[in-house]
Amino acid sequence: MEKRWLEDFLAVAAIGNFTQAAQVRGGTQSALSRRIQALEEWLGAELFDRNTKPVSLSDAGKQFLPVAEEVCRQLQSIQEQLSSQSENAKPKVHFAIPHGLSLWFFPQWLSSTVPGGRDLDVRLESMNFLDCMRHLRESRCHFAMSHAHPAIAVPLAEQLFESAVVGRDALIPVTMADAHGAPVDRLPGEPDDPIPLLAYSEESAIGQAVNNLLNEPPTPVFVTQVFTSHLAGVLRSLTREGRGLAWVPESMVQDDIKLGRLAYAGDDRWRIPTEIRLYRAVDPLPKPAEELWTFLNDA
Repeated sequence: MEKRWLEDFLAVAAIGNFTQAAQVRGGTQSALSRRIQALEEWLGAELFDRNTKPVSLSDAGKQFLPVAEEVCRQLQSIQEQLSSQSENAKPKVHFAIPHGLSLWFFPQWLSSTVPGGRDLDVRLESMNFLDCMRHLRESRCHFAMSHAHPAIAVPLAEQLFESAVVGRDALIPVTMADAHGAPVDRLPGEPDDPIPLLAYSEESAIGQAVNNLLNEPPTPVFVTQVFTSHLAGVLRSLTREGRGLAWVPESMVQDDIKLGRLAYAGDDRWRIPTEIRLYRAVDPLPKPAEELWTFLNDA
């Protein structure tokens, strides 16, 4: 049995498509399928129901999934621990962070909050929320960061992962500002003239919090969805162009509001307070990552 068999299995389980998983893994679909079949022969059970779209895990696959994730975590952990013991090794800490936070929050947090942040060898991978969590489950990073809210479902087993609050933010509704600095659209909108809504796709944690508010609004709301993306930065740009209304992190648009490019499109009833959390596995991490975690908890 080879480690890459497990990595292939985890990729297909996360994506639900052999061809797309092969692209992520940097190989061909036929080669990945052969390795999956080899793993199934080794286990003596089929791991996927290939008759469904997307491909789904069989009962055996559901049983094997946490085992595969744990084995990959342990292998990655021991490899990093051994390599970090080299005299010439520079401390390395790997982060997986959604695009918006990687641009607007993480750099300042690292330099102002983390002791010795300048001396760390940091690897930052910017991706959507679900991919961040998948990287953490597969031990392809030490930490994953995300906005957190009761409506955001975090796909991590509570007994295997833990988190710490590292910041506060809020999701606020904004639109382009008119010549007087007022929003061109204002919630809750009008029945005969709904507000164009720039929405988040299902890969976005922020989108879950926004959808929760729209499903149970403080007052009847009249919007019509005209655009979808998992990137808060894209929605911010479209609001500045006057394409519609979007809920975006307040930390991202403070300067736009001060300069009159954007305006709040609703009162505090439409504001969604959030935390910013850092997630990790409960298994031991390399020394620099553990020292960072200890500092955050002490602070």
